[in-house]
Amino acid sequence: MAGFTILLATMILFTATSFCRLAHAEETDTGAVRKRAAIKYEDIPRKVLAFYYPWYGTQAFTGSWVHYEDIDTEAKTIASSTHYPSIGPYDSHDPEAVAYHMDMAERAGIDGFIVSWWGQGDFSDNAMPVILDEAQKKGIEVTIYYERVPEEKSERAVDDFLYILGKYGSHPAYQKVGGKPVIFVYGRAMGQLWQRWSDVIRPAWSPSRIGTTDPQPEYSTAFTHTTTQERQQGGRPGRSYR
Repeated sequence: MAGFTILLATMILFTATSFCRLAHAEETDTGAVRKRAAIKYEDIPRKVLAFYYPWYGTQAFTGSWVHYEDIDTEAKTIASSTHYPSIGPYDSHDPEAVAYHMDMAERAGIDGFIVSWWGQGDFSDNAMPVILDEAQKKGIEVTIYYERVPEEKSERAVDDFLYILGKYGSHPAYQKVGGKPVIFVYGRAMGQLWQRWSDVIRPAWSPSRIGTTDPQPEYSTAFTHTTTQERQQGGRPGRSYR
């Protein structure tokens, strides 16, 4: 249905906000890279995660249709969606709809949701409190999928990351590795800053914000994933890049 797509992933300690391609970071901070490369992790958790897109609003709940086009409830079709949800057009802000998705995820053995996030005050941002609260009830983890960098400016990304960590990072359902909040960064956003991500990482990292006194850099690893479909077709598991 329109809610989520299953992803098989291995969590590789990309802590608080990473996915920085520090393989290219020799030009910026070789000392930090060497220190980070020396850290060895054991018992890395393996998680089944699902992308989750809280883009949808209904006239009945939100007051207008959001991200839906040409809904035909009799034919059970939505022009803007490949599939018709089993519960019909739902609202991503509706706790009952979100709870239904969490129940489905729990029964399917999904450990967590990677939630599409488009910015502060966006429709997707306003859905996060409900998603986190309902996820907590089912023991499901939630993290953010950072979709874009506003104006392609590193300072805007810093502001977003501090906002995410400050508003959601301490929630019991927010996904953490080694006690540190996780943020996934979409490839488009990576490309918007490319080798300028170090300008985001250093000012965004703060022990007081992520609940650790660890002096090591917290943003260290880029991670690629492999979907279940790709695995079935012989694809390799996701890999990490330092």
